[in-house]
Amino acid sequence: MTAIRPGHAVPESALADLAGPARQLADEAGEFTAGLIRRRPVTEESRALLVLAEDVHKHASRVDELRRAYPDPSGQSDPLAAPSADEVLPVATTRLSRYETCVLEPSDFRYDNYVVYITTRGNGRWLVQHGERSLSADLTWSKGLHPYGRPGWEKAHLFDFETARALAEQAAPHVVAHGVSAAAALAGESWR
Repeated sequence: MTAIRPGHAVPESALADLAGPARQLADEAGEFTAGLIRRRPVTEESRALLVLAEDVHKHASRVDELRRAYPDPSGQSDPLAAPSADEVLPVATTRLSRYETCVLEPSDFRYDNYVVYITTRGNGRWLVQHGERSLSADLTWSKGLHPYGRPGWEKAHLFDFETARALAEQAAPHVVAHGVSAAAALAGESWR
């Protein structure tokens, strides 16, 4: 359950959404529990259900009190409601911009040390990187991830996605961390 603190707004709809079902559950649980107690001796289950019914009823009865104590400062009845017809919101877009390649399983504690990333650089171009190094077409690693002051860097380090993926998969077994290659780490060699 989310803690409610003074000075923080509680959406009106959140309180209203909880009030009805909580009262209904409390009433049903109370009737059911009262019926159990009248018909049979009190058991652990009926006692637990009675405690639950009392708790739900107690929390449901506080809805009006919370509504008065924590009014919505924006004046809206529900800040999460759909916008009005005259309010225009920007449309969010989602894109996949990074892939991981590694010979170790993600559950291996050394995974982060050996993972090779394929990261988008826009315009359909992708960079293969390990830490702060970038991979060139001849499978050599260069320091840095940006072309600043290096003529020809982009041509040597940015690829279409399929080429970048193939290069990353070729380089992944040879990535070195703590003096041990990924292939050797996979074979059981320990770090130096």
